Amino acid sequence: MTKGLFLLSAASILLANISTVQAEGITNTPRSCESEFKGQPAGFEKKLNIIAIRDLKNEKDEEIVRVKGKVTKYFGEDKYEFTDENGDTIEIELNRDKDWSFVHKDDTIEVIAQYDKQFFSADSLDVKCALPPEHPMTQIGTRIPPRTNRRM
Repeated sequence: MTKGLFLLSAASILLANISTVQAEGITNTPRSCESEFKGQPAGFEKKLNIIAIRDLKNEKDEEIVRVKGKVTKYFGEDKYEFTDENGDTIEIELNRDKDWSFVHKDDTIEVIAQYDKQFFSADSLDVKCALPPEHPMTQIGTRIPPRTNRRM
């Protein structure tokens, strides 16, 4: 009898967790880039067009950019090499606090990242989100709110 109650309890907990996951829309697909900028005031978005790695030198430090390419090499920890269609490369950082399991070596993706311009070392991108090319958000010009330096 107690074994049956235990199995029934375990099954109900498992079903509750599955329904919670489905209700929240949690899947194995990448989290939408829009969620990275959720809660910002509307109407101040910046349209992000895809930019080539060689053109990043024209961007400001800490600017949010959108780049299309492939993860081609692992440097260690959370550092990788990212190569665009022109063959230009830049180091990217994929923070371990996010699930990047959908990103595969040599598969084309689009990343929205913060550009870190360096004066004495190589520039890099701190990736905020990544999308495979077939994702609906990559078919339209992604808009994000402007970055502000004001702290409350």
